[in-house]
Amino acid sequence: MIAFFVAGTPRPGGSKRAGRGRTPGGFTKIVESGRYTAAWRDAVGWAGRQAMRGRPPLAGPLRVFFHFYLPRPKRRSPERHTSRPDVTKLVRASEDALTGICWVDDAQIVTQYAGKMYAGGEHPPGCWIKIEPLP
Repeated sequence: MIAFFVAGTPRPGGSKRAGRGRTPGGFTKIVESGRYTAAWRDAVGWAGRQAMRGRPPLAGPLRVFFHFYLPRPKRRSPERHTSRPDVTKLVRASEDALTGICWVDDAQIVTQYAGKMYAGGEHPPGCWIKIEPLP
């Protein structure tokens, strides 16, 4: 089992837009529409590399847990985080960041648990990630 915490504000992934310019092959560039998505993926990748301690990416089926802690807004907010970003897009950005670091391909994830809640007290903004290889 591998478990680690990624500090920072979790950001969603998945939404893309066409960028200016062309790639060397003549195709239009596709870029993330979220301004902070790349920084979140970098943080997740860095934390994943630290947790792997130089080991190669895991092969085979995996069970993964994502516990996202998002900043609580200053205005009065409900007990549970029911606003954007949605949890599936938070997972998508984190899964993509760990491909080639913690696992070979995110298609190896056969069971996944994810939740989002407000940070506070003992939980600063960020994400706890736990990866379990399955037999």
